[in-house]
Amino acid sequence: MSVTFERRLSPMDTISGTHMSSKGMQTMTSTGIPSMDQLLGGGFAMNSITVLEEDGLCAFAPLFAKCFVSQSIQCKHKTIICSQTISSIRSRFLRELPVLSTQPSKQSAIGSDDLKIAWRYKGQAVGDNPYSTSAQHFDLSSHISAETLSSADIVFCTHNTCLDAIRSLGSNGGQTVVRIFIDGLGSALSPISVESLPKFVYDLKSLYFCRGMHA
Repeated sequence: MSVTFERRLSPMDTISGTHMSSKGMQTMTSTGIPSMDQLLGGGFAMNSITVLEEDGLCAFAPLFAKCFVSQSIQCKHKTIICSQTISSIRSRFLRELPVLSTQPSKQSAIGSDDLKIAWRYKGQAVGDNPYSTSAQHFDLSSHISAETLSSADIVFCTHNTCLDAIRSLGSNGGQTVVRIFIDGLGSALSPISVESLPKFVYDLKSLYFCRGMHA
């Protein structure tokens, strides 16, 4: 589960790692994966809660989570990691976070000899992506340095202490995006039962209102 929110700011304030959506004038922040941002219309809307179901081999969900956390660190956002197994920067999950790619993103041109497309689209020009995004391109083959991790603003907590950690954070003020990564919620390792998940999510969402945050 991924959560993003921001504290109340005036319209003229800008926050690192955020952008305005092309539709609806919502404040957005990147998922950490540019192609996923495009599918979601520009990334995660601020104050959103996203539930990601793990695949059978548990291959893609961890990569998504690592890009989400790496994007947070790169943009200097406050990161809350709520997990029963990830408890410090020495944890394997954090040591395997990807780094920014040094290669510029390339978009290959598509010509008539490269791809056969329907006749009614053939004469149309290829348009730009309408969704602005603050996404970074990460290199999954290289891992983040220990120095970067040690300087990152990361708070660790368990499922039982997650809400208390957010409450204490909301009362401290500040102007930054807060990204919350909740690992394995509802799993066998989690003390929160499946039946209690709706209440947990409701309490999580209600914190935005109680602590004067955008919702």
